Amino acid sequence: MPRPGSLSAMTAQPTYYGVFSTAQLGSFGQTRANITQLTKAGKIIRLRNGWYALPNADNRVARAVTLGGALTGPSALRLHGAWTPPNLGLNVRASRHDRVRKTLNVTSHALRGELSRPIRTSVDDVFTALLVTIRDFDTESAVILADSALQRGLISSVELEHIISLAGPVGRPVIRSVNGKSESGTESRFRLWLDRKGIKYTVQSKIPGVGRVDFLIGKRLVVEIDSVSHHTSEESYRNDRRRDRRLVRLGYVVIRLTYEEVMFELDSVGQDVMAVIRRDGHRYPPRSLRVTAGKTARQLRAA
Repeated sequence: MPRPGSLSAMTAQPTYYGVFSTAQLGSFGQTRANITQLTKAGKIIRLRNGWYALPNADNRVARAVTLGGALTGPSALRLHGAWTPPNLGLNVRASRHDRVRKTLNVTSHALRGELSRPIRTSVDDVFTALLVTIRDFDTESAVILADSALQRGLISSVELEHIISLAGPVGRPVIRSVNGKSESGTESRFRLWLDRKGIKYTVQSKIPGVGRVDFLIGKRLVVEIDSVSHHTSEESYRNDRRRDRRLVRLGYVVIRLTYEEVMFELDSVGQDVMAVIRRDGHRYPPRSLRVTAGKTARQLRAA
């Protein structure tokens, strides 16, 4: 076991991401004299007044602290394990916006008044990071991140309701749209697209002989959504194609959308979904189910 005051004791704490305040270093037995010696020896790096990093510290966390704050919002939620949309930049929270040095792809955030929280760690906790996200980002991004935090057990529904209440009016459309059943941000984004179109659907619907599908629209149209981390193996790819063929054999109409299509081309590829709906291809159950239902009805009459 690492002894207090040793660098190995600090390295063994993954939740710090390799970045420590002077107070945190003190909790590991490091005196100011030790800190000075370690800095001179290059074993720790001074980021700014009162903050230090190990050489192998997480680059995003070290950069946020160097710029004058703590990692927050989607950037922090990603480190905590949430699925995050692309292109949201590096999110840094400080006591005031002007405390964060302006640079490319960095967004500064500040919680003021009753919401103000001191910065004691290099990465905001899930509660604070989601509060920042709901207050400062568009509704769709906030819903996607809230969905993921719920689905992955990072927060409870009670905690989310509390965050929403603190966020004020901007939180109301988020709570109306959150659904913790979505297993990826791409599923959340497609679900929100269906809501905007007024299309009814079932999430994670169970189909006998196949298992759960991402979306069942009407009685027959199945839409499967690939997340960015999906299909990392050839076996995953083959399994999905086997499922698709099984659904087609059962009489379902199957549309599979890639991560890129959902995140960047949804209005375009969504026309394929709309085309099936316009010709009522979603409305009636597959023939195999109608035949089974017909046999059951005849059996009941015979009895």
